[in-house]
Amino acid sequence: MFRRTLIILSATLLIAILISVIVVRQIIFGGTATIHRTTHQPNLAATPCVTTIPSSGLRAFKIDTPSSAAWYEAQFQVAGQSVPGMVKGITGDVSGEFLLTSDNQPAIMSMKVFVDLRTLDSGSPERDSHVRNDTLEVNKYPYAIFTVTDARVLQGSYTEGQDTTLKLKGDLTLHGVTNPASFDMQGKLVNNTVTGIATTLIHLQDYKMRTPVTTAVVPITVSKNITLTVQFTAKRENCIHGSSLELTAQRPLDSYLCEWCSRCDTHRRC
Repeated sequence: MFRRTLIILSATLLIAILISVIVVRQIIFGGTATIHRTTHQPNLAATPCVTTIPSSGLRAFKIDTPSSAAWYEAQFQVAGQSVPGMVKGITGDVSGEFLLTSDNQPAIMSMKVFVDLRTLDSGSPERDSHVRNDTLEVNKYPYAIFTVTDARVLQGSYTEGQDTTLKLKGDLTLHGVTNPASFDMQGKLVNNTVTGIATTLIHLQDYKMRTPVTTAVVPITVSKNITLTVQFTAKRENCIHGSSLELTAQRPLDSYLCEWCSRCDTHRRC
């Protein structure tokens, strides 16, 4: 009788351990990340649309959400494992607008990009819940917002269709905290479409975020350095929305060109 009880308890314990291992593996390594797109994007259409003036040398572009995505990547170390793992969470809820000067040395100006963090998906529902609710606190801070504050002019002449690299400097607002940020960007302009991918590295403590915790069953060390990437396609429009680029009646579109002239020390007439 005792032996039978011992066998049953041992079998039950083994089954429990096996289930725990499967659950922990799913939480840690997850499944396949899925890109979600919803109607959460900021409603730019509800704000005034300021028509761009061809003579100003500025072109307006709007990010095409169905063709864009953003994701984070973070390393983690599981106790007992010699090789660190990598987790990636992705969302398709990316929107925004920017102005581009139209000459052979184009500059990206007044760019503003919104990423909806509520739809981040890494393939593990429990892990995603921890990241969204404990680290990002998306109920309070649903968006990551990047605003370009320093117009970037391409060095040398630019030929349409040519791949180019540049640094986009601006402010990144995340978890209710705004810090200077610099994205390394690769992109190109073809006809009336700009495609690009931009990446930066952030430190969780700089944005007052807690390190993600996924499970207490197995000790896991998660890196406090997170890589953020935005891949976008933007299409030209005839106007740009005021709230997106903080345009006001006191500062018309032409004033952005004058700012560009002064920054780049050009002789172009403003």
